[in-house]
Amino acid sequence: MDFITNILAPLQWPTGFWESIIKWFAGVGSIGIGIILLTLCLKLVLLPIDFWQKLASRKMTAQQAIMQPELNEIKQKYGNNQALMQQKQAELYKKYNASPANSCLVMLLYLVITMLVFFTLFSGLGNISRTQINYEYYTIEQTYRQTYEANQTDPNVVELSQNAAAEKYDEIKQGFITIKNIWRPDNWSSVFPKAEEFLKSTNTSLRAYTYTYEPENTETSEPAKKITYIYLSTNSQVYEDTNGNKYIEPYVDLNGNVYAIFDVSETATNPTSFTIKAQDGDVVYSNVVYSTLFESYNNSDLGITYFYLTQNQTNTYTFEENTHIMPYIFGDTIYATAGTDTEVVINGKTYNVDYSKTEDMLITQYTTDLSTEKVQDNYAYSSAADALSTFKADFELVTKAINDKYEGQWNGYLVLIILAGAITFLSSYLTNLGVKTKDKKGNDVKASKPKPTMGIIMAFIMIFFTFSYTSAFAIYIIANSIISTILTYLSNLVLNKMELKKEQKENKVADYVRK
Repeated sequence: MDFITNILAPLQWPTGFWESIIKWFAGVGSIGIGIILLTLCLKLVLLPIDFWQKLASRKMTAQQAIMQPELNEIKQKYGNNQALMQQKQAELYKKYNASPANSCLVMLLYLVITMLVFFTLFSGLGNISRTQINYEYYTIEQTYRQTYEANQTDPNVVELSQNAAAEKYDEIKQGFITIKNIWRPDNWSSVFPKAEEFLKSTNTSLRAYTYTYEPENTETSEPAKKITYIYLSTNSQVYEDTNGNKYIEPYVDLNGNVYAIFDVSETATNPTSFTIKAQDGDVVYSNVVYSTLFESYNNSDLGITYFYLTQNQTNTYTFEENTHIMPYIFGDTIYATAGTDTEVVINGKTYNVDYSKTEDMLITQYTTDLSTEKVQDNYAYSSAADALSTFKADFELVTKAINDKYEGQWNGYLVLIILAGAITFLSSYLTNLGVKTKDKKGNDVKASKPKPTMGIIMAFIMIFFTFSYTSAFAIYIIANSIISTILTYLSNLVLNKMELKKEQKENKVADYVRK
């Protein structure tokens, strides 16, 4: 079975509590509408606790209004004796059967539940976003591979494959109103990430896995073989072959190469191909690539091509605004494969140039004083570095038509970000809209109004969250703010009617007693 037709697609939707719930709500056909409906249901579920908290707060506010003159008197009379003042205040609260702790406890309970929902839901949406972006890329990569395989004789096969990948992306991407991709921020971000951003946003890394497999000729007494290859962390599901051996799908580039780590042990075979006997058929990997410890680099400013350590490819220097990889230096000598100069100057220091060493000779020289473990680590780093470099190049190749199509276009127009900040700021003033609290004497008690500073701070926090994270999360923030404001207003109206009804009942009792 060819590996291209047997590449196992990564998860389209992750597992988890919120992930499963969001998936269910997304069944309405739009992830944006699904998030809004989920937010509405959450607010309705939490409404009884919220209502209880508001009721307790109103009762405490009314009691405080009645007690305030006596509290002021205690403060004025016993202000110089803190202990005695607190004792008198406690006695006064007991007299009126008032307990600030109860009101604070209800508020604290509601706050804890709200924050727990917020952060766990935030984590769930982040997990979904990473999984979706990862799934989008591997879906279009599969389309690219299949198109390439079907049109290998066409001189424009690469362009055909890229266009097919772009069409597939437009088919599977999920937008919402002005947003082109809901899993990307609602700002000037590109519609689809570049390679570096993809690796970071999906937490993709390159790892090594050692697979033990049976020899081709099972009739011989040849022992089982081992190969350590590179795989992607986002495709790390462990499977079992027909012989009961565990394996993970290796990373395979567009040219069909698998990146293996050269084994320096004496019993190593370092095969150039291997077969995974998967449950649904054998998968043959015939292009196994082993990275070397050294690579050659053409330095145009020096006019020579020299060796450098693969693990040190990020170690660079600058000459006249040109950046170059530092060569492998042994003492005061660098080793080159092409050029004529016998001396060169790098960063103000003069080095001799030796053209007599081959790569194998340098490996022997470099590894002489190193432990086997250290040498093995160097080979592992080289393989991972080569695989990473190839992955980035393949990524840009596959997504070229997508990037060309959306070149210069923003993923969104900051609409959700502006709404999140504005609604959060306004909600701080609308929270007490409709509040009409009375104390036990029938006097109106005004609820304390939030200061503009707090509204501004909260607005900037929401702007930061919605700007930095996905549009899906921004939709939740806006829906949560709007629904919270509406439900708070309705709750206040209900509480006003309850207090009015209670006041009318008490007045009737008072009229009856007077009669």
